[in-house]
Amino acid sequence: MHIIITKKIFSDIRDYDPSIIRIEFKKTLCPNKSQKRSKQLELWKMITVASYYEKLMNSTRSRNVRQAVVYIRELDAAANRINSTIETLDQITNEVNNEIGCYTEDFTKSWITETDALKNNLYQLSIQLQKQQKAINNVANHFSRSIKVINGMNDNLREHKSLLKKCRIFDINILALIKLVRLQSRKMVASAKEHWSVEDLKTLPLAIDELNKVVINLGNLRTACKLIAPTSLPDEKDIANLIHQA
Repeated sequence: MHIIITKKIFSDIRDYDPSIIRIEFKKTLCPNKSQKRSKQLELWKMITVASYYEKLMNSTRSRNVRQAVVYIRELDAAANRINSTIETLDQITNEVNNEIGCYTEDFTKSWITETDALKNNLYQLSIQLQKQQKAINNVANHFSRSIKVINGMNDNLREHKSLLKKCRIFDINILALIKLVRLQSRKMVASAKEHWSVEDLKTLPLAIDELNKVVINLGNLRTACKLIAPTSLPDEKDIANLIHQA
């Protein structure tokens, strides 16, 4: 098809452009590949037609004039196609610009709306974080106070255990002392009855009374120690539970 058109255009031309001939030949061999270069080929054809028209435009021979008229018609048709293409491109460009403008406006509005919503969400989130931070600080302060109380309870427990141990040792010592006083009292009475004189034996009841008073006082002291000794101490498991709760 393209070869026929070329022959029609250049049928009266003796000096064909070799590059055009090569292109036409390649198009015949590779039509699919040549279709990709059809627009470029058409451009070169118009350039060639313009070159031949320039050669013939000043000629007065009737044959050259007729051929020049054919060339100028081809060039006018190509110019019309170019102008039509330019107008189409201008129309497409305007439509694209309008679409871009609409999209840009819509995108700007959407961007502003979403940005404002994001700022508002971030503000609300910051307020919630501040509240949570305050609540966390309150919990931390309460935990710190609880730990101090528990540490105080541990210290008191250790002191109570130490005091209880001392009280038990003191009670054992007093009990041993009471037993010792009673034993020594019996030994003293037995020895006095064997070795004391009659006059000295008169004072023996007084001595026994004094020793009994000593035993009674030691018993009272033992009772007092039991009264002031810690009787109910918090268990270590209870303190561990308090720490876990804190």
